[in-house]
Amino acid sequence: MDVPVFTALIGVGGSLMGTIVGGCLTMYANFFLNRHRERAEFRMGCRLIAGELEENQLFLSALLETPRLWKYDELATEAWKEHRHVLAPYLPSEAWSNVEWAVQAVHRARVLMATVGEEGQPEEMINAATKLLSELLEKIATGRTSLKPYIQKTKTRTIGSTPHRAARPQTTRAGSTT
Repeated sequence: MDVPVFTALIGVGGSLMGTIVGGCLTMYANFFLNRHRERAEFRMGCRLIAGELEENQLFLSALLETPRLWKYDELATEAWKEHRHVLAPYLPSEAWSNVEWAVQAVHRARVLMATVGEEGQPEEMINAATKLLSELLEKIATGRTSLKPYIQKTKTRTIGSTPHRAARPQTTRAGSTT
């Protein structure tokens, strides 16, 4: 084999190996970045839905104190509509069904308030609706509670990381440690 041909083969082989290694590194980096982005989007969706459920819960509990002033326009489930596809693959089935029941409870409360919230309704109907609203309020609280473990970002410590603050000496202004 001639030396220039051998040199050309080594150059082409090296370029090919560099391309393969670079492609693999890019693939793995994209995989991990996409996974991180999905988890961040999941936490964001959980926060938004939990916040929306909390607003609905507070609104309904305030309405139970003044049953004659029912306005159903305040109940919202937009965050659920936008982010439920993100929550579906990550939530366990029990948490998913609790959140889904909570959103259904908000829809039922909206329908109930539209029906009963009009002027001139009999007292028995308002009392029955108030009881039903309190049951729906419990379902909303259960759904909100099911999302709590997924809202907080988990902190993982690596080997060799900085020890906890309590284990490190504290420095005062003069530079001495306590």
